[in-house]
Amino acid sequence: MIRLQVRCRGTVQGVGFRPTVHRVATSLGLAGWVINDPLGAILEIEGPEDTVNLFVDRLVAEHALARLQVLEEKARLEPLTAEDKAEMQELLRAKAQSGRASAPK
Repeated sequence: MIRLQVRCRGTVQGVGFRPTVHRVATSLGLAGWVINDPLGAILEIEGPEDTVNLFVDRLVAEHALARLQVLEEKARLEPLTAEDKAEMQELLRAKAQSGRASAPK
């Protein structure tokens, strides 16, 4: 298991990027989160290493509208504990309800 943090730069707002991240992640059985920031978006994704790598490839291939200028791997991190995941998902669900983030269930 790995947890990967990725910075996505380019046009990601208003083109369905966060829902695409959610759809691709859940279709692969991965967990994580995604938020917009002034430069694009930041996401963390967690699961088996080969599946996480496939996620990155599929995200680029399946979301042409995002016009990603840079997709950079920021860090490979230790997987979160179950308690950390529950706390993070709760925080992200609250933000998602306000329209600022999207969290896989």
